[in-house]
Amino acid sequence: MGDAQPRGSFRYRGDFLAHARRYAALGCSVIPLKPGEKIPALSRWMQYRTRLASPQELASWFANNGLHNLGIATGKVSNLAVADFDDMAAARYCIKDFEGLASKTLVVRTAKGVHVYLRPKGGLPLESKTFRRRNARQRAYLPVDIKGEGGYVVAPPSVHPDGPTYAQMGNAPGIVESDGGFLLALESRAEEWPIVEAILPTWREGLRHETVLGFAGWLRKRAGFEEDRAVAIVEGICRAADDDELADRVRAVRDTYAKLETEIAIEPFLGTDLYAELEKRKPQLKKAQATGAVAAEVPETFAPCTRANLLAAYRDHFGLTDFYIVDVELATLATSEMPGDPVWVYVLGPPSGLKTETLRALQTRAGWTRSLDHLTPHALVSGLKGAADLLPELDGLTFVIKDFTTILTMDARSMVAIFGQLRSTFDGYYEDFFGSIGKKAYESRFNLLAGVTGAIEETYLAQAILGQRFLIARTPEVDNFAGAMKATGDEERIREHVRARTWGFLETIRRDAWKDVFFVDADTRLKPLATFLALARTHVARDRYQSFDIVSLPDPELPFRIGKQLKKLCIGLALVRGKSKVGDEEIESARRIVLDSVPSVRRMILEFIGNATLFPEGVTRGNLKGVGIAERTMDRYLEDLVLLDLLKREETSESRGENLPPRAFVWYCAAPLVVEILTTQFGGGAGSNSAQSTLPDSEDSPTATNASGDLTPQNERAEP
Repeated sequence: MGDAQPRGSFRYRGDFLAHARRYAALGCSVIPLKPGEKIPALSRWMQYRTRLASPQELASWFANNGLHNLGIATGKVSNLAVADFDDMAAARYCIKDFEGLASKTLVVRTAKGVHVYLRPKGGLPLESKTFRRRNARQRAYLPVDIKGEGGYVVAPPSVHPDGPTYAQMGNAPGIVESDGGFLLALESRAEEWPIVEAILPTWREGLRHETVLGFAGWLRKRAGFEEDRAVAIVEGICRAADDDELADRVRAVRDTYAKLETEIAIEPFLGTDLYAELEKRKPQLKKAQATGAVAAEVPETFAPCTRANLLAAYRDHFGLTDFYIVDVELATLATSEMPGDPVWVYVLGPPSGLKTETLRALQTRAGWTRSLDHLTPHALVSGLKGAADLLPELDGLTFVIKDFTTILTMDARSMVAIFGQLRSTFDGYYEDFFGSIGKKAYESRFNLLAGVTGAIEETYLAQAILGQRFLIARTPEVDNFAGAMKATGDEERIREHVRARTWGFLETIRRDAWKDVFFVDADTRLKPLATFLALARTHVARDRYQSFDIVSLPDPELPFRIGKQLKKLCIGLALVRGKSKVGDEEIESARRIVLDSVPSVRRMILEFIGNATLFPEGVTRGNLKGVGIAERTMDRYLEDLVLLDLLKREETSESRGENLPPRAFVWYCAAPLVVEILTTQFGGGAGSNSAQSTLPDSEDSPTATNASGDLTPQNERAEP
């Protein structure tokens, strides 16, 4: 058309000065570029690499006609680094939550890709670097540059020489600080990109399923990647290829890793050419294995939130009115740096219950948690040469596993491997020897939250190998069907809202605030609960295949470990509830955890027999029919509980007569304390209905401090 100006160059004429002032307010050094180009309009523009432009200079460049493009100098002057992706597929491969990222920091859509703006935190270097190929003979590396010291980027609402307009994606109000994790993750993704680039052309409808089967086999057998690494790579490919069948692809990967190596085929699925190309690019993966295949994430910032507002979000979105499970999870996080035995809790609930939603809110956050969807053999410590180990990363954190129950579907060998590693790590020190790499040893102590269903109670193997290291917190029943229907299609926004409030609350709590919480008479208040649970959850070994007779006398654990875990939880509960001292409410929550940790059928029988109001003289066999359990099964449970000294059995004084009818017995709780733990609020206060953690009346829920420190004896502080 003969028009020298690029398309769209006049469209944003009135916006340039406003944009320039916004960037200047964010501390960025703004420079003018030639209209419709990427070249600085000033011959002496490099002075703005060390100083910011004045308001008068900004007005002179952008106020009159808006024909200048707008640039931002990166590096120290702006405290800014920009990841410049030239390929949108590469950006989506690297960034796990693209839309979420754009809501937290400035992300700009360019002609071919995106710019991601970051503020390096804590004096991190601001050098420019590139991840792309430097010449035609090099294999494809990641098409991204880091613009740092000495560089600049074109910013919205500038116009690209080819016509498209630079535009902000999302609505982030500013630029987020980064601790270096984003750039470190790009290093790993850059090493993976050669094989990803080879796979992407075949990742299309009609071929994707065969490709993922062959690719998963190749990653396992030829590249030596662990299952979670392979899943992360395939998830990234699905994002890059806009594949909406992510669940199917991940399932195919996990199914492949569940097979024996001899059963895995590669070439029939990939084809000879693609297989040969992957083999050529395999050397590029060495560094990727060592650094870990994790999607780049930007550190998140959350507005401070009170506990009342957090619990209100759970009430409004999920219909929750009993917040006990939320408090237990928060207490576990709040005590993760507290010395001593760690707190490991099964969050038990039915499928599609609240356990996944509450744990999802606690997904990986630097300095607080590390999360996985599920655990695989050797996930904590790998015997592979050059592979990264998860265990040392967990030290001082809370490890969150959304679905621990999947372990129960594995073969016995895999279950033993997982449970054995967990058992070894509980005490804070792990040591093992691998034939291929030799000895590995780590010191790492962490709290753990694991989502499970009731199937965990049936796993005798887990109890036998792990011992009793987990407490259990059961999710409350919620009748929120109408709310669930209303939320259809809005689930991700709701989850993000709850997560933002969760971390907004947790970040108001100092990591060492547990030191300021007092616990008076912890020994006397917790010993009965710990002693009861040590007996009530002891496994009684039986012949499970024929007679179901008892094959050995039970050997109950000592109550010390339970007592330490309960003490930590009580301190954490007081802390998250804004208290400086453990009180009756926390003791009642501890009682609830103890009862939750008793196998459900045992608990039901104990509570039935312990109801002194209905059965003051004990419970007969006829009474026990009201429990609804088959008679033979009931007999075995009763026998176990009598053997554990939780129940007493006495023969009635009824005459047996000449025909010798069956002997009649009554059962009752072995001690008044057992009845008290089962049926009342233990430790004083109202009845058991007040066990629920309720929504605070006031939103003033400050972080617990030792407000009465000068009145309380020093020896009553929470001890490590």
